[in-house]
Amino acid sequence: MKASQRAEHKARLLAQIAQQREQLSQAAEGWLDATQGLDRGWQLLVRYRHLALTGGVVLLGWGLLSRERLTRLYRRARRTSLYRHSPLLLSLGGWLLGRR
Repeated sequence: MKASQRAEHKARLLAQIAQQREQLSQAAEGWLDATQGLDRGWQLLVRYRHLALTGGVVLLGWGLLSRERLTRLYRRARRTSLYRHSPLLLSLGGWLLGRR
């Protein structure tokens, strides 16, 4: 390759790189716009994570206090395919249904 051909080739490659950078920049802006709602929700969850954890614990405690509710949840879960693959649900079901 002659020096002039190399210079032209280099110029084409540099132009192609600049174009790809611009496309990448536009795609990144589009991605940020598309995920803006999710990011806001995530930031809200992170900001109030202590409140969310406390609420989850309260709901869990409320659910565990009533054995009937827990038994009903177990029976619903048993109808799904998830039950067949979950040792935790199997052992929980044996505990719930075995202690009547």
